[in-house]
Amino acid sequence: MVRVFGYALLTILLLMAGVVVLVWNIAELPVLAVPLALDRTLENVHVVNPGQTTQTHQTVVIEDGVITSIKPADRKARRNIPRYIMPGLIDTHVHAPRFRPDEELFHTLYLMHGVTTVRNLGGGDRIFEVAQAIEKGERIGPRTLSCGQPLDGPQGSDIALELESAEDAVDAVKALHESGARCIKVYPMLAPDVFLALKKEAKRLELPVVGRMNNRLGIEGTSMDEVHHLHGVLDVVSPGYRMNDVREWLKAWKKKFSKERIDLTVRMAQM
Repeated sequence: MVRVFGYALLTILLLMAGVVVLVWNIAELPVLAVPLALDRTLENVHVVNPGQTTQTHQTVVIEDGVITSIKPADRKARRNIPRYIMPGLIDTHVHAPRFRPDEELFHTLYLMHGVTTVRNLGGGDRIFEVAQAIEKGERIGPRTLSCGQPLDGPQGSDIALELESAEDAVDAVKALHESGARCIKVYPMLAPDVFLALKKEAKRLELPVVGRMNNRLGIEGTSMDEVHHLHGVLDVVSPGYRMNDVREWLKAWKKKFSKERIDLTVRMAQM
C-alpha cells in the first residue's frame, strides 16, 4: 500500500513539473520598452580603445544615440575628476535562452554589464527574428550576430541539422545565409566531404566556420576559422554524443596528448 502511494505521489509530482515546464515554455512576458536615444555630452573623459593610445581629457558628443564627435575638453571641464569611456564588450559565444520568458532577462543583463554585442552559436529561426527586432529598435538587447542551427552528421547532436551529402551541406549553408546567419556552427560528426563542401560554400558567402573540430579531419585537415572547445584539437578526435564515444575519448586522451600535438596546434593557430 505504501509503495503504491509512493508511486502515485511521484507520478503526480512529475506531472506537475511537466505542466510547469510546459507553461513556462509557451508563456510570453511583455517586451520591455526601448528607451529613447537621447542626446548627451560627456565632458572630461578618458577614451580607452583596446590596442590604441588612450585619449585623455576628451569631450564625447552623442546625438540620437550615435557618437558624433570626440574632441579635447576645455580647461574648465578638466577641473573635474575624469571618467573613463570604452567600447561596449563583446561576447563571442553565447546561447540564447530556451524559454521565451527568459529572453528579456537575458538581453537586459547583458546591457546592464556593458556587453553591447553578442554572437549566438546556436538556435532556430527565432534568434534571427529577435536580432532583427533589436537592430530595428523594436526591443532592447545587445546587437546579436547568430550562426543559426548547428550542422552535424549522422549520429550527431540532437539539436543540429543532420547532413548526409555535400549537396545537403551547400543547401544548408545557403539557407542559413538567407535567414540572416553571420557564421556557420559545426559539430564533429560531419563526413569529410560534407564538411569540406560546407566550408567552401561558407567561404564563398564570407561566413566564418566555427564550432567543434571535425572527427575525421582533425586540426590538420579542418583548418577552421575558430575552434570552440578543445575537443579534437590536442587529442586528434572529438568525442561523439553517445556514451561509448565519450568513454573511448577519455581512454585515448593520454596516448594522443603529446608535446608534438601542442606544437602542431600552436602552428595551426598562427596560420
